[in-house]
Amino acid sequence: MITGELKNKIDSLWEIFWTGGLTNKSIFDGKIQIGSREIEGSQLKRSVFHDFPAGQMYAVVQELVFSFIKNLHGDKESAYAKYMGDAIFKIPTL
Repeated sequence: MITGELKNKIDSLWEIFWTGGLTNKSIFDGKIQIGSREIEGSQLKRSVFHDFPAGQMYAVVQELVFSFIKNLHGDKESAYAKYMGDAIFKIPTL
């Protein structure tokens, strides 16, 4: 069970999704279309890729997870779509 600060962060994230129109958490269990690829939503769960080597995990998050997050809102005229349209996932090297 998740508790404490991590639970609060996850709850905050779901609040953002909820207010943005994403009300059904089960979308992460279905098939998701990213570009021309169709993948299982379960592949985007952290529990699937959390033990991957750093390079592979970065690729999964950058190519699949972040692409999914960018396209969460179906309304292409929404503020969410407007501000996420040009978003990129990048972690600077230390």
